[in-house]
Amino acid sequence: MSLDPVARTVTVEAGIRYGELGQYLHQHGFALHNLASLPHISVAGAVATATHGSGNTNGNLATAVERHWKSSPANADIRRFSRTTHGDDFNGMVVSLGALGIVTKLTLDIVPTFSICQHVYRKPPRCPS
Repeated sequence: MSLDPVARTVTVEAGIRYGELGQYLHQHGFALHNLASLPHISVAGAVATATHGSGNTNGNLATAVERHWKSSPANADIRRFSRTTHGDDFNGMVVSLGALGIVTKLTLDIVPTFSICQHVYRKPPRCPS
């Protein structure tokens, strides 16, 4: 992992899982804006499929991608895509379900660490029929 605290980004290998990444970022005072609902989900897999993460207004997990690298299955060239260089086409390149190649690395936007609270209601009241 490569953390850039000034740019507020972290570059990771594609197979890293959200549980590992979250712990690393927290130790350095940062977090992702949104997380996968399970810690064992890989970042590249969640991004390629536009996995939703948590919350109604956070954007799916792919919205954190600033840059990513893909290897073309045809010739093994590594291609770099970025939000800045590719503009409006970038979102489709990120959520491509593997059609544009195999993701090898990703650079994600990060935010300062924060605390959240979860309330669990074991027996919520039933709605009237």
